[in-house]
Amino acid sequence: MKFSEIFIKSFKIMGYTFQKKITIIGSLIMVAIGIFLGITGVKYGETSGYFWGAFAPIFAIQAFMNVMYSKYVTCSPKYKELITKGSALIHTSINLVGYLVFVLGLRAYAIAIDKPFDIKMVVFQFLTTVVSLSIYMQVYYRNPILGFMCCSPVIILAGFTGAKTIPFADKITSVNISDNGCLIAAPIVIILSGVVLYGISVGLYKYPYSDKMMNKQLANVK
Repeated sequence: MKFSEIFIKSFKIMGYTFQKKITIIGSLIMVAIGIFLGITGVKYGETSGYFWGAFAPIFAIQAFMNVMYSKYVTCSPKYKELITKGSALIHTSINLVGYLVFVLGLRAYAIAIDKPFDIKMVVFQFLTTVVSLSIYMQVYYRNPILGFMCCSPVIILAGFTGAKTIPFADKITSVNISDNGCLIAAPIVIILSGVVLYGISVGLYKYPYSDKMMNKQLANVK
């Protein structure tokens, strides 16, 4: 299949998830939390909490992965392309939109109200979450324990939510890159994380989902 065809089919597939309401509500909640913490962070000079907005795309990606569990899909000759290229395309495109909203949007807001904006710290938090969750989504469905281990950087960041600063913030802000360079580098890293995700999915697509984990999710479906 062509990339455009894989892209369209992958987004259509999300509509068949068995957790449609959770996907929509969860995404909206994370968007709201991300915007709220971002705005309050800009107003009060907090450098933590900016990563929450990057959680929003995970619900859409999870919807796609849930459908991939279906035996009808796994038996399809197009399964490999969908689980590898499709998941990478969804991850990359949705997170680029998230970057526009939760990084560039908040920076524009900070400029509008004449407040300082630590772009390096914000980008670091956003990218750490994006990369960690991209690996988590591929690993978790095969091995939940390893999946949570991949998510440990995000768990560490969560512990500093609402704090005025993060202990290692000075090391991040001291990186020798201009603010504009940081803004340009961020979407490149998002695209590269999609490439990494593709490589991981190619290596893992033959490994079946954990039936025990999926049965727990299916047990909550009414």
